[in-house]
Parts: sequence; C-alpha cells; structure tokens
Amino acid sequence: IFHAPVSFPLSLLERNTGPEPEMRWKIHPGWFEQHVEKLKNAIKDGADLPPLIVHYLIPEGESVGEFEMNDGNHRLEAFKRLGMERYHVIFWCTEKHEYDQLMERFGDLME
Repeated sequence: IFHAPVSFPLSLLERNTGPEPEMRWKIHPGWFEQHVEKLKNAIKDGADLPPLIVHYLIPEGESVGEFEMNDGNHRLEAFKRLGMERYHVIFWCTEKHEYDQLMERFGDLME
C-alpha cells in the first residue's frame, strides 16, 4: 500500500545509511560527506529532487510501527543540515494494519 507524496516533518525520520557505527548500511565517511555536500548545493540552487521513500512497518512481535528509510538517506541528511523542516515523502506499507496505524499515528502531520 502506497500513500502518495505528502509533506512530512523530517525530524521524525532517521537515516539507516551513513558512516556512523550504528548505521545499518555503513558507507565510507568521505564519500558520504561528499555526496551530502553536492546535494546541499543542488538544493540551494533549486534542484527538483524526488520524494523520500519510507517504509512504515510493525516489526514482528511488536505492536507499534517504525519508519525505515528506503530511499533518500543522503537527501534526508542534506535537508536536515540545511535546516529544512519538511519534505515530500512516499510512505509504503506491506500490510493494511500497518497502513491503518500509520494514518492513525501520523496522518494529521501529513500535508
């Protein structure tokens, strides 16, 4: 189930890709910084970047869902470093009950 691009608070999203030890997907710090800087410059120049893609899932054995960044880790970091508070996000859920919970918990934050 997809929820069309909506403006959403970036403060509620976290990266899972980067040079930090806690990242699920680790990449070289130099490359990460270089890519984020290029994106920051593109954003400042008015680039039309695609929406972030975020999976909302309820992990097995849990009752409350969480966000998993699927596309846009570098963009998310660039947006946050530039002080942007909101950006377009496409949410997807694999189960209807996850979608229902997403909308119940966060639907009022979607514009």
